[in-house]
Amino acid sequence: MDDIEYVDCLVSEYLLFRGFTQSRDSFLMELDRDRLLGFEVSSIVKQIFVYLEEFNIDKFMEIWEHLTDTFFIRLEEDMLWTVRKLEISLKRYYLVNSISSGNKEACIQFFMKYGNELATDQEWRAWFALPYMINPEN
Repeated sequence: MDDIEYVDCLVSEYLLFRGFTQSRDSFLMELDRDRLLGFEVSSIVKQIFVYLEEFNIDKFMEIWEHLTDTFFIRLEEDMLWTVRKLEISLKRYYLVNSISSGNKEACIQFFMKYGNELATDQEWRAWFALPYMINPEN
């Protein structure tokens, strides 16, 4: 990723050299909000788990949709199945984490927000009971 950082530095220096200070400030703010974190896989994965563990499903879905639109859409059909399974597993991780952390409200909010689209999927039917179970670990 050194190459990308080098180019970012060059762009920043160019904007400063030309006197485009507001453009440079905007550029630097955009770099701070870089959703794909310079395409560094470990950083993207780490950020995904931060969102999931902080019960921020909206930010997770935002980055996941961006990854889908940017990368996953170009995959062959057999790999799309793997990506779909990964998405399901990450959403379930979110739910399990919310219940095990005592945050049933996050689980309920998840189903309120995504319940309609998940209701038609057989793989999700049993999961709808999760927030209402007394001992979900059993």
